[in-house]
Amino acid sequence: MGILRDFCDYLPRFLQGKLTTLRSIQSALSCGANYCSKGNSVKLKRILTTLTTAALITSAVALSPSANAQEEGETKLGLNALTNVLDVAEYQFDSNLADFDILTYLALDVMGAKPKSAVWALADGNVKMTAFLPTDRAFKKLVKALTGTSYVRERKIYLAVRALGVDTVENVLLYHVVLGAPILSEAAVAANGADLTTAEGSTIRVAFDGTTLKLRDKDTKRVNPNVILTRVDINEGNNQVAHPINGVLLPRLN
Repeated sequence: MGILRDFCDYLPRFLQGKLTTLRSIQSALSCGANYCSKGNSVKLKRILTTLTTAALITSAVALSPSANAQEEGETKLGLNALTNVLDVAEYQFDSNLADFDILTYLALDVMGAKPKSAVWALADGNVKMTAFLPTDRAFKKLVKALTGTSYVRERKIYLAVRALGVDTVENVLLYHVVLGAPILSEAAVAANGADLTTAEGSTIRVAFDGTTLKLRDKDTKRVNPNVILTRVDINEGNNQVAHPINGVLLPRLN
């Protein structure tokens, strides 16, 4: 029960404003995740993860470095992080395969298991990036391609992806993030043929044929994802923007 006691010590101190570093917030999330990994109840896991995630969201802007170093004449972008857009304090499995519940669960798994993971950048609104967000339906298609089973429930889809291991999931998530000035949809369409270097280290290629914006990954066995053009430019006006995609981008996996 020592891990649970550690977590219960962290949370009141956060609520009282006594956790003053991002590292301490990360430790709180890790404690919650570690306790749940010992085989404790799913209900308790949800409570612990939601509470620590709320701490993460609240602290991300307050604890991150100043973003005042804008070039003269450059439009100052907002600091709303993508974790706020994903609404990680309210995520839950449901029947809506068009949202990002599975992605949110996977990101929190990585953040809980790896406090130093670059996935944490999703919670820091000072870090400029463009993220391509696979929908729940995209993960369903991936699991069907990998296992031959078409799951109906989001939780089963999530568990099938999670079974790939935290390191693989981390690499896949980072392969959906392009660091640097946010790329809005108009610029993405104009970048036909360009290679974008991802936070995972390898590239994805932009391909626009006049109607469809496709992202070509390193997987040669499955169909490349398309950007869902009716839902682009999520979080526009901030350092971090996102575009939903209908498939999961895959780097070269070992």
